[in-house]
Amino acid sequence: TALSAQDCDPTIQQSVVTKAGGNPLFLEELTLAVAEQGEAALAPGVPDTIQTVLAARMDRLPATAKHLLQTAAVMGTEIPLPLLHQLAALPEDVLSAQLAHLEASEFFFETRVLPVPIYTFKHVLTQEVAYQSLVRRRRQDVHAQIVRIVAAEFPDLATAQPVFLAHHATAADLHAQAVHYWRQAGEQAVERSAPVEARAYLGQGLVVLRKAPE
Repeated sequence: TALSAQDCDPTIQQSVVTKAGGNPLFLEELTLAVAEQGEAALAPGVPDTIQTVLAARMDRLPATAKHLLQTAAVMGTEIPLPLLHQLAALPEDVLSAQLAHLEASEFFFETRVLPVPIYTFKHVLTQEVAYQSLVRRRRQDVHAQIVRIVAAEFPDLATAQPVFLAHHATAADLHAQAVHYWRQAGEQAVERSAPVEARAYLGQGLVVLRKAPE
């Protein structure tokens, strides 16, 4: 990551390297933080773990960009643009502008264009920190939205990737739907002669079934 001229000061460079403690990812995120904040990113008392540096960078995002990043984090590490568009409920021009801002801030990138644009988080840890920044109730709501939108608007995806919906239905505490999709995933695994996967998926369904109050 390129730093501005003021950040090329050798003292600042050494402070970044020292604070990162030899962790390449931490070094990268600290460099981005310094590029955004200047020397304030290295002030005494500033959190010194990569998770807290990432969280602080996310908190400095404009509200719409942060909302988009958090919504994308609930989707997972790979983010199909059509589904993100539906979930975020933003006008197309606003969505494009905020995606460009998040790319410029190096939170995630477009990694595929066809058959639909796919965005991928730069690091799994970035996705995890953004996900954990949402309160549990809000995370569950977004998981439930994903299940509802995919089932209604993207039936081909629902049929081809029941595991995707099973995970989101489980996280949303949609017990009946979760059991349905885990069973479907298990049946598909049996059909393609993948008994280990089938056992895992059906086992997940049984776990959910035992938790279901009904």
